[in-house]
Amino acid sequence: MEPDFTSARFRGREEASAAPLPQSAIGLRLGAYPVIVAPIALKSIEQMQASLRVLHNQMVIARSVYARRRSHQSHIMLCVTATNPHADWRRIMDLAERDEAVCRKVVGCQRERN
Repeated sequence: MEPDFTSARFRGREEASAAPLPQSAIGLRLGAYPVIVAPIALKSIEQMQASLRVLHNQMVIARSVYARRRSHQSHIMLCVTATNPHADWRRIMDLAERDEAVCRKVVGCQRERN
């Protein structure tokens, strides 16, 4: 566990980020890879993009904790719960994974059971 990865504060700064990170998000170091694992609900494309912005901001904070040479190895792992068990969210999950502007993302989906 790496609690600094989910901290609301940049290393060396007093002020906290205003971005609300999900409480169940955790920071890990998997070998050489700094990782943030967070849940995300698929309600709409706009909601998914807003959630990704929060997680991107958090990864920037996490990067302040570890060596700069490792910043290209950082990952966000998203644990998705689809709100509609019949919806096909593969397209938006693919868009999230292919956006490597801040870091790599891995998206896994578990459909809710009714």
